[in-house]
Amino acid sequence: MRYLACILIILHSFHKITGQELMNGFNILVFQDSTELLKATDVADMLNKNEVILSLPDKIPEKLSSKINYWLILKPQLVDTSQDYLFTINDRLSRVEAYNYPYTELSAIAGISVPGSEKDLFGDKLILKHSSHPQLVKIENKLQSLVYFKTLKVVPYSNYLSGRAKKIFFYGIIQGFFILILIYNILLFIVAKQRIYLYFVIYILLNALLLTSYHEFSEKFLFPNTPYLNQMLLSLQIIGVFFYLLFLRNSMLNHCSDYTKQKDKYILLPMAYTALVLNLLISSTLFFRLDLFSILSRLSNLIVSVICIVLFSVFYKKSDKFLRIVMHGSLLLILMGYINIVLTLFKYQTEMFYVSGLLIELILFTYALNDHYFKEIFIAKYRNHVLENELEIKNRELLNQALQLTSRETVLSSVKNKLKAFNTEKNKHQIYSELEMTDRIDKVMWSDFNKHFNSIHPEFYRNIVSNYPLLSQNEIRLCAFLKLNLNTKEIAAITQKSIHSIETMRSRIRHKLNLQRDNSLSNFLLQQ
Repeated sequence: MRYLACILIILHSFHKITGQELMNGFNILVFQDSTELLKATDVADMLNKNEVILSLPDKIPEKLSSKINYWLILKPQLVDTSQDYLFTINDRLSRVEAYNYPYTELSAIAGISVPGSEKDLFGDKLILKHSSHPQLVKIENKLQSLVYFKTLKVVPYSNYLSGRAKKIFFYGIIQGFFILILIYNILLFIVAKQRIYLYFVIYILLNALLLTSYHEFSEKFLFPNTPYLNQMLLSLQIIGVFFYLLFLRNSMLNHCSDYTKQKDKYILLPMAYTALVLNLLISSTLFFRLDLFSILSRLSNLIVSVICIVLFSVFYKKSDKFLRIVMHGSLLLILMGYINIVLTLFKYQTEMFYVSGLLIELILFTYALNDHYFKEIFIAKYRNHVLENELEIKNRELLNQALQLTSRETVLSSVKNKLKAFNTEKNKHQIYSELEMTDRIDKVMWSDFNKHFNSIHPEFYRNIVSNYPLLSQNEIRLCAFLKLNLNTKEIAAITQKSIHSIETMRSRIRHKLNLQRDNSLSNFLLQQ
């Protein structure tokens, strides 16, 4: 009865054999399972009866639809049945199951919807265990509208292992370079604290995570139990375009004399945020139409690349060395991306050109940032050194001027005291008049001192007076001396006051400035 039921199903086209072909030493038969109810034992029974009842077409179908499941019967013909074989189509099938004779138990499982912890290999690759009996393979294609059968491969597993070792080595080296570049640029960002370095770090990080999805790294190490997160990694490239455009925008604004903020409002700024919104929408197609995501993401990258090529051709002549290196790196990646797209059109699946171009781009960007950063540091240190020397010279001049004024005041004070011993009122009046004239000259000199001080520290008096209006003139003068980095003993010598008086005045100033005990008054004033 069971055999009869299977025959009736076939005759009514619920499950039909669509073709057979000798491929890679296996005679491959294909069943369409439109009801998605067949089991491996059912297919085996149908195979035994169909060989008698139905004649098969000469070729298997060119494409696999997403609306139905497929069962493949792989009969070994011109192969060594004592070794294992690798089965794969395009690394993007939802689920692939393999059954060995007597077809009662699952022997291997693969597919991007299967957790990495449950399968032996990456993507839709699975191992067909050695057997002289036909192998049954069930294919579920839920995320792609069409899958081309010409990409199907059945090769000796030992041959795959040798190629796999080379591929893992290649991607391991590339991944290592990505990590080193990422760490180095993180350190540059920590030191430089500029947005352009942050944009570049995020761009590297997203592409480094994307690279893990190109081989077994993400499924085996990052997200072994969450296949949807592995799928999401595929969207990181187009999301990274947003941070690339922000990086390019910052580079254009700072390193191209002809690219102004006014032009930026109509070019890279709206382009970056438009690309972000569109690419997020494209990323949402990952979970129901993987092939649609692939087409739209390539189209998005193509549009961005064309705009960038036009932008580079317009502003290249007005760009400095830094920006030209960025442009060269970008153009190289665009070229490698175009080669990758052309190869994909010919059904040749490879990411090697794109990954190589991306690595070279990142190296060039890192070189440009590194060269620019160290030049900035050298120039900044040189300017600071010159300014510090000039400031020290001017502060020394101010200190000498203050000492001269103090010496004059000391002499005048001594003369005034000696005059008290004179009896002649006439002489006393004449000398007092001269001393008052000298006092006025000293006030003018103190005024010149203040002007000179204000020219060196233009904001100091203004900030002190506006922020702390309760300070007296003597207290402001003491603040000026502290700004010159004088200690209490030196200030006491200049002002002809006791050290205790200076310390008392400093305490009053601290109170008026609302400084805590652990805050240094001198350091506070040096920062003003």
